[in-house]
Amino acid sequence: PFGIRFAPHDHPLNGALLITENGEDERGARPTNNAPDRLQVTPGKGLDYHGWPDRFGFLNSTQAIFTPIGGPADDCAACAVGQPVKPLALFPPQPPVAPLAIEPTDVAAVGLDFVPKEFAGGGNPGDKVDKGDALVTREGDFGFSPANGTPIEGHDIERVSWLKDGRISLERF
Repeated sequence: PFGIRFAPHDHPLNGALLITENGEDERGARPTNNAPDRLQVTPGKGLDYHGWPDRFGFLNSTQAIFTPIGGPADDCAACAVGQPVKPLALFPPQPPVAPLAIEPTDVAAVGLDFVPKEFAGGGNPGDKVDKGDALVTREGDFGFSPANGTPIEGHDIERVSWLKDGRISLERF
């Protein structure tokens, strides 16, 4: 988890904690390739298990897509390249809660805040933000793995909107 904010009580999340997860990457003692960043919600009634450190998003760490390819920031690239990312927890504390949203790999979803009434456009068609939207800063790829697309995702701000039918909408702001 990286960024955390409590939603306003008059928001669809009703005071729950919104969390940005800057996902695992190809560096350090447990290099991981292609792990997505995530948006998580914790309602605040007890502890929630979101799967970390053995699930990235809603997929097990052993999935081939997460197998490290090696990079200069790995502690021991020769030890990890081509090897599945093994689980660490023998027994998870509960079934994992799925993320609210999956972000692209390596966008570095970090900071976030909810749009206050004074900043919102008022809910008129064509307004860029509405009261209660969340703005998520995405710092972008740090170069530990190959680029995440063309054009590269990140280096921007993302608008998260809650729709009347219960879905959310994610768009570059």
